[in-house]
Amino acid sequence: MSACPPTPGRPPATPASAGICTRPSPRPRDLGPEDFVTVLLAEFVPGAVLLVNCGHPAPIRIDSRLRVLEPPRPCRPLGLSPDRYVWRVRLRPSDRLLLFTDGFTEARDRSGTPLPFDEHLHAALTAPTLAEALRDLLDLLRRDHPIRTRPDDLTLILAQPADSPQE
Repeated sequence: MSACPPTPGRPPATPASAGICTRPSPRPRDLGPEDFVTVLLAEFVPGAVLLVNCGHPAPIRIDSRLRVLEPPRPCRPLGLSPDRYVWRVRLRPSDRLLLFTDGFTEARDRSGTPLPFDEHLHAALTAPTLAEALRDLLDLLRRDHPIRTRPDDLTLILAQPADSPQE
């Protein structure tokens, strides 16, 4: 896939959305089963994150609970003529954001049960540091949802707003 310029007369809303292709794509009947790609772009701005989600698993905001950040309206993956848009989610300095591939959502235990969004997952993701939180999350996945039962690759990104610069 190559980068595409913005549609004439419709500049990108933010730098995060600049690389999304808006040229017409092949008609869905011309596509094979893997002729599309999902994408989630996140741009952190003071007090918020700007998101563009084209068919990708929704990120999770971690605060006093786990909140799946479903987009306000669906957007198809790239290759299926997405109607992209940018939406803003407020983030406090103590909030965290987990971005991931479908290897996370497809993780199953030996009985086929997905990873529950429960106090164990929340505890893992609220460890004192981001590195410890990712380690705890991977430990939870390895213990309860063995890697050999996951059919897909797994990528995890855990982010937290930086402190405001002091003047």
